[in-house]
Amino acid sequence: MAHKVSIDYDVENDILFLYKKGIRPKGSIDIGPNISVDFAEGGNPVGLEIIGATKLLTKTCGISVTKTALAHAKKAALRSEIRDNFIYIYYGVLWAIPKDHIQKHEARGMIPVPQVAAK
Repeated sequence: MAHKVSIDYDVENDILFLYKKGIRPKGSIDIGPNISVDFAEGGNPVGLEIIGATKLLTKTCGISVTKTALAHAKKAALRSEIRDNFIYIYYGVLWAIPKDHIQKHEARGMIPVPQVAAK
């Protein structure tokens, strides 16, 4: 069953949270100084929290990601795959900022997490 991915963004603190609706996490791990992953039973990633999101997304996605952009996020994706003893977490965020015309941009990235950490 595919679960819709929801977006919460705290503009003041620059924290982005992507999570699969309808799935309750059983635990979480910090995989870096500013990144946490929530896992469901069985070790499947169901949530991703990024502190300092604009800086990290700008650095990893190669485009300027602003707080205004993330505040206007419309869609998100979160999926994972297991290979080579790692869980690869893929995420995407799509936003549109109305100005004289609609600007649509997307930020995508991947985070490898050692599979041992998810157990």
